[in-house]
Amino acid sequence: IRLLERSGAKEILLAFDMDEAGRAGTARAGDLLSRSRCRPYIVSLPAGFKDPDELVRAQGREAFETVLQKAERWTNWQARYICRSHDLTTDRGLDSALLQAGTACARLDDALDRRFFLGSLRAATGLTEEELSGRLQQQEQAISRQRVKETIQITLVQLQRAARDGDPAAAEYGLEHGLQTLRASRAEMPEPYLVEDFERDLLKTPDGLKTGYRQLDAFLRIPQGALSIVGGRPGHGKTTLQLNLLLNFLRQYPDQRFYLFSYEEARMWLALKLIMILAGEILDAEHNQAEYMRYFRKERGQHRSFPAIDEAVSTYSKLTSSGRLTIVDRRPCAEDLVSTLARVTRQANVGAIIIDYIQKIPLRQPPAGQRYQEVKRVSELLLGQAVTQGVPILLGAQLGRSTGTNGKARVRLDNLRECGDIEQDAALVLGIYNPSADKSEEDDQDDRHAEVELNVSVLKNRAGVQAKQANLMFHKSTLRIFDRQQLQTGATVSAAW
Repeated sequence: IRLLERSGAKEILLAFDMDEAGRAGTARAGDLLSRSRCRPYIVSLPAGFKDPDELVRAQGREAFETVLQKAERWTNWQARYICRSHDLTTDRGLDSALLQAGTACARLDDALDRRFFLGSLRAATGLTEEELSGRLQQQEQAISRQRVKETIQITLVQLQRAARDGDPAAAEYGLEHGLQTLRASRAEMPEPYLVEDFERDLLKTPDGLKTGYRQLDAFLRIPQGALSIVGGRPGHGKTTLQLNLLLNFLRQYPDQRFYLFSYEEARMWLALKLIMILAGEILDAEHNQAEYMRYFRKERGQHRSFPAIDEAVSTYSKLTSSGRLTIVDRRPCAEDLVSTLARVTRQANVGAIIIDYIQKIPLRQPPAGQRYQEVKRVSELLLGQAVTQGVPILLGAQLGRSTGTNGKARVRLDNLRECGDIEQDAALVLGIYNPSADKSEEDDQDDRHAEVELNVSVLKNRAGVQAKQANLMFHKSTLRIFDRQQLQTGATVSAAW
């Protein structure tokens, strides 16, 4: 092999005898060549021929050249040989084959070789990708731990010898070499993204979520496996829009689960608001939320009853008891939140995760420096979770005022307060602006019964058009947000459910 490497040989084709002794020799030679700079390929002869000599005598040189052209990768042949060497119909035989395959797979540094090895192994064993990866991963981890242990032991022996000889150069070399080997053992080889991977991912990835608003759905979807941001100034309806979107999702996707993590309000108040939106009932135009509280505490089922509210309570009960809607208000740090999301998304049919809002999420150990660095780190953690788990994460974010405009111009990306780079992490950014909120601040009054305009601007849309605006209607008393054409003040939503 060393002579072949010096000669510049790149490919070695092994055409050994087709009997058991020849296959065993092929396995030994291929294993040795796989560790060299020469790439081994295995030649399989047609049935009935033991060796190349028989084939050439019977069918001529061209027949042998044909089988040379069809030589297969060593890794493909190796996986089949391992399986052929064990009785896969028995538990012991299958376990032995997977143990040997795990050892062989762990030694493959080339990502493409590894891919073909696993493909042949799946075909030979009949196991699914998930079943196979679980078994092999355990074996690879055990091999990796053993390699680390051996590397540490060798490094310690070298350091002890250098200390005994008083040789600092040897000690430095041994330590650096040991560290490099340990770091390399933790590194993962990048895998090529083949056409079949692209097609598989494309077929597996569901379409983005519809918002439930015709104007918005005309030019955007909530993207899968990405961060989306709903940004608004305090009092402009950021949380309310998220709650309305949550109910729209639940209505449109009846087979999926949705989670709401709140860092601003207790889940009791969020549940109350959801029931108010579902019911659409006005008990007191000026203080509707307080009147709902009084109704639940003192009057429901006793002095008076509102069928729309009772129906909303029933709907909320079905959503929560079935596991389709979960509200969390524990406010974990970002690192614990990501761990929770990883566990949540292992369940089937998770439609989306809504978090309100990003500037409120703390880090376990905040970095020294400005606040935007902390928010940026939180965004990075959440983006990683969205991409890894392939679910949409809808983040609330607080917007600051536009410089020089008193906030009355349309919102912009630079309005994201303490944002760091979260607008770069997001695939979709929606900015909401409620003109009546500014007017209420100026006039020092608030008409709770008013149906006011709510402007939703598409500030960023990586998967489609941007710089678009939808003009929705916000009914303050009931907290409902509608398309302008769909506004039906006081109507219940029972038909939609």
